[in-house]
Amino acid sequence: MRDPEDYPFLPKTKEKVLRLIDDDKNCYAIVPQDYLFRHHIMIVHKVHRDNFIDCNSSEIAQMGKMMNKWCKIFKKMKYDTVYTGCFSDSGQVHFNLYPFNFEDEKIYRGNAIQWLAEKERLAGKHRYDTLEGELKEKRIKEIEVIVKELLENKNHISR
Repeated sequence: MRDPEDYPFLPKTKEKVLRLIDDDKNCYAIVPQDYLFRHHIMIVHKVHRDNFIDCNSSEIAQMGKMMNKWCKIFKKMKYDTVYTGCFSDSGQVHFNLYPFNFEDEKIYRGNAIQWLAEKERLAGKHRYDTLEGELKEKRIKEIEVIVKELLENKNHISR
């Protein structure tokens, strides 16, 4: 398992690539190394928990506060929907926020879990930790651009 202090950075790069987009005393938000949508983010609590059932109500509320902040940002960015899911499969409880527009991404209602599973299956064919050379460099550049876009929107909206 990775050191939680390293989560804001992409692993296994020549230089540290910051993917951190938000940080407060309780939580932080990052762009995942294997994002499913352009502005897909993860909200992670700073207190390490292996499983959601181990979180107390205060920790859940703290993550919820940051999730709400980012949903407002996504709405201002003209997204009409944000799907979310809480996972702990990486050894640390986190919420994924998947912003998208129905007309562009998903033209039917229902079957959200199957739809997201298919997105993850397709993304799994190009996992960051399996990329090498130019493909890895391309992903790093994409993440840097996404981080920049999200920070610009966060800073613009919070003024």
